Amino acid sequence: MKILSAIILSSFLTGIIPLFPQSFSNLENDNAASIKNVSGAFTIDDEIYTGNPFLSSKLRITQNYPDYKPSWSPDGKWIVFFRIINSKNLPIPKWKTKICIVKPDGSGLRELTSGQYADYNPTWTRDGKNNIIINRYDPDKNRGYIYLSNIDSKPGEEKLISNPEYSEFGHCGLKDGRIIVATSQGSVLKYVFSSSDNGVYFPPFIRILSPSPGNTGSYELVHFDDKVLMLPNRVTLSPDEKHITFELDNSAGRFGYEGHPLVVADFNGKTPAITNMKRFYNTPADEYALYPSWTSDSNGIIFFAGSGKLKFRFYLYNITTMKIERITEENSREYKYFCGESSPK
Repeated sequence: MKILSAIILSSFLTGIIPLFPQSFSNLENDNAASIKNVSGAFTIDDEIYTGNPFLSSKLRITQNYPDYKPSWSPDGKWIVFFRIINSKNLPIPKWKTKICIVKPDGSGLRELTSGQYADYNPTWTRDGKNNIIINRYDPDKNRGYIYLSNIDSKPGEEKLISNPEYSEFGHCGLKDGRIIVATSQGSVLKYVFSSSDNGVYFPPFIRILSPSPGNTGSYELVHFDDKVLMLPNRVTLSPDEKHITFELDNSAGRFGYEGHPLVVADFNGKTPAITNMKRFYNTPADEYALYPSWTSDSNGIIFFAGSGKLKFRFYLYNITTMKIERITEENSREYKYFCGESSPK
């Protein structure tokens, strides 16, 4: 999903993050033991499944619609996702969607938003309240807004938590109730990079929001210890909140997906700071590696990848061994949007 993704730069520049280039042809599944305990929610051909994507025992829990971006609640009882109700073939800003929840066995499906808007990429707060973070795009203003809902809410009861003067996107929650957000002071096309002479970089588009539903919350800038010359996108914390992963988005407003390097780094929520960044996959310009997400044990990152000639399949990066393995072998179906069991993005 690509809403907040533009960078105001006259040319594409590369940061100074160390590279670890690979080719998909070399990413082989040669260690099934390391993935046999992986469990989560994910999509196959735009329907949501739960279980292990590597095994045949996975369970389909939605059907008949394009359903995207499942996120599993911390208490393990619910999965939230968004459903496209007009056509997935329309340009993304013209989508009409509904935020829905369903239990991991496929029962109890409910709609939380009306379908009037482009509501997308929902996830859960991690503070034990099981609130749901909803991103909403306004095509008239070319801005994104963040809302908060919960499992008992009805459509229309969601509350604005972002500053309406900004264009914002909610990435993921922290256990203390704060939310990592992307933000700009104008439309989604006006991200600005800033730096200081002493080498400390504060990209103003990544901040931490302390929400106050119905009111304007407070914000903290996230400190980066390295130059960041592309937009950190699809940001998600590990369940233990010690590490963070994201794409470096260089599409500059094209709603493009190809060629995004994948990054892992250390995270400190108190500072707050993102340090020791490294690219674990330097995606070729004509290939896709998208939506990195953590396994429940915080040791692995699962992303989906492929090219125009191949269906998307899942790959697992081990942050200790720094090795990538392909964990789905099926060539006829498309695997996307992994989320670890009870480990919201």
